[in-house]
Amino acid sequence: MATKKHTGDVGEHWVLYRLVRAGYTAILAPANAKAVDILAADRDGKPFSNHVKTKRGTSKRWRLTEDAEGMSDPRLFYCLVDLGRDGRLEPPEVYIVPSSLIAHATRMGHAEWL
Repeated sequence: MATKKHTGDVGEHWVLYRLVRAGYTAILAPANAKAVDILAADRDGKPFSNHVKTKRGTSKRWRLTEDAEGMSDPRLFYCLVDLGRDGRLEPPEVYIVPSSLIAHATRMGHAEWL
């Protein structure tokens, strides 16, 4: 059985692979980077970063912490990776969302929960 770390690693490497294959320059961020999993640049050298959240199994949502409420940067994107019910969805589904939308949705969801 895969651990949460293994699941996260699969998602990060999948996104990294797709970025490089699409012609972007991209590398995994250092393990201690708080809000960034992948550092990248577009074809013109303009930098951007990605925070990857990966889920598998029956969960309908990606787990976002309170930190996500304050992470809104026009150069930060969330890559939401779905590995499928059994973790073997080929290819995984990936949704790329600007951090401002994630911050807003997370704030609203937490407010509703409270």
